[in-house]
Amino acid sequence: MGRYKKIKKNIFIRISLIKNIGLGHLLRNLRIVEHLDTKYKINFVVDKFNKELNKNSNINKYNFISLYKNNERFKSEKSDSYKFCKILNKSNKSIVIVDDYRLSSKWHKNVIKNTKKLVVIDDLMNKKFFSDIYINYSTNNNLLDKAKQLNKKKTKYLLGTKFCVLGKNL
Repeated sequence: MGRYKKIKKNIFIRISLIKNIGLGHLLRNLRIVEHLDTKYKINFVVDKFNKELNKNSNINKYNFISLYKNNERFKSEKSDSYKFCKILNKSNKSIVIVDDYRLSSKWHKNVIKNTKKLVVIDDLMNKKFFSDIYINYSTNNNLLDKAKQLNKKKTKYLLGTKFCVLGKNL
């Protein structure tokens, strides 16, 4: 019998990362992926990758994909989701993590058809979502009731401070 190379499963993380916006979302997701099994290939999908970040050795081990080229930029959830789905179609059904304040159920409904699981990280609770898993580390007393109003019926909820992702030094 011949040997075969085991194909890594893909995780795509969609964050807004432009010149002065999104570094906190990047750091939060880097903390999450530190704990994932090495069987996953991590792909950060950003508006435009800032080459200055390449100097950080923690980032070099992950794949960064710029969604927009040259002078292109985010216009709408619909157009962004179509661009994102073109990237997803190159891989089998993958896990997608979304941590971007601009994206809501409009984006999620277009993308979820091409995913294995869609995970949304949110801390504002100011729009509708359409996710398989919803993460919010708020301390709001009515968190579950509010989250259920914002999501589809079969969503799994990871709510409260025990799901807050802090750095090791905190």
